Amino acid sequence: MKRICGLVISILLATTVFAADPMGTLLFDLKPYETDVKLKKKVQKQLEHSGIRWGFNGNELVIPMVSEKYVKPELGHMTRYGETEEVPLPPGDYWITCIGYEQRKLFGGPEKILSESAYFNEAVLTFTIRPGEVTKLEILPRYQKTGKMIKMFLPALHTRVIEADVLVREAIVTERTSKSVPWDAYKGALKF
Repeated sequence: MKRICGLVISILLATTVFAADPMGTLLFDLKPYETDVKLKKKVQKQLEHSGIRWGFNGNELVIPMVSEKYVKPELGHMTRYGETEEVPLPPGDYWITCIGYEQRKLFGGPEKILSESAYFNEAVLTFTIRPGEVTKLEILPRYQKTGKMIKMFLPALHTRVIEADVLVREAIVTERTSKSVPWDAYKGALKF
């Protein structure tokens, strides 16, 4: 009887180990911010407790630079400057989409301002999660002055993908480029 029980336990343990999906880890490493311009003490005080809100929409990691009320998926993560967050993820390919903002319009209501100033950088960087391994997204926020009518300070997010301790790709995910999709032209699942 002991032999049969031992055999049953061994079989159950073996199937549990093989049935479990091995996870990988995303390390979201948000560096302390840097600035290209002199910030007033009031602005510095606000930034002491600031960070980046982000979340997933399937395999898409979404970083919005616009208010969350205009973003459709739930953003379950808030990482403060100088902190890291570890997230277990199923193995696979992922990509980063940033909803950027560049102040071009000051008046006319939220929709008009978003229409002129917001844009989508879809799949601007890709990364891979492998079973039992850590993939690191290292993000350096660098503040710069933007805006013509009023001074606005928005961080440029210098982002590096590090897999198996090797830098594999990098980009400024917030940068407006010729590939950026204007707010009104975007027809995807990330806005209401």
